[in-house]
Amino acid sequence: MKLVKIDRSSIQKNPKYGKGPHDIHEVGPVSIRLHMSFMTTAPHDVKSLDALFAKFDVRLTNLQMEFPGGLPVPKTHIQAMARTPEGASEVIELFKRLPDVTLIDHTVHIDRPLMSFYMIGQEPKWLYNHEDIRFECSGCGCKLKPEELTSDHSGDYDDEMDDSDWSHRVCPKCYKWDCCDNFDYEKIEDVIEEMGLDQ
Repeated sequence: MKLVKIDRSSIQKNPKYGKGPHDIHEVGPVSIRLHMSFMTTAPHDVKSLDALFAKFDVRLTNLQMEFPGGLPVPKTHIQAMARTPEGASEVIELFKRLPDVTLIDHTVHIDRPLMSFYMIGQEPKWLYNHEDIRFECSGCGCKLKPEELTSDHSGDYDDEMDDSDWSHRVCPKCYKWDCCDNFDYEKIEDVIEEMGLDQ
């Protein structure tokens, strides 16, 4: 297991130390969902669409085909998750230009929920940053900061799920599961003791 170390030069006493309790407000991760409905005379499947979307950092999550009466070809509904709003827009523009596709409708939903919790206790005594480190994804080879990794689960949510059903090292680009070495963050208490600073 790799250790993400604390940058010793960043350690400083917190001027707000001792104050609290107080409200902590955190903004959740951005969720960009793309929905499209279209008709096409060209054969397609989930694998080919997934490969096409991957070029724009968009991941296909659901595909359904509808066969309404009177239409010469089925109506296809897709849902996808985009890494950026630009990626979602590029997919829409691509489908508008494809000669064998009739785009019926499309929507892009961008959500960033506000999460808040009440922190009981005092402000920490020490402020610090961890060293700038990158992990290489074993799937696509991209370089990622620890905070850029995402979490995902296998299977359905149920009472039987445990830690083995989760990975907190999922690549946000190729979605590789356990894409890099496992790691942990160095604890400030250990560093303060090592450096002989005032506890």
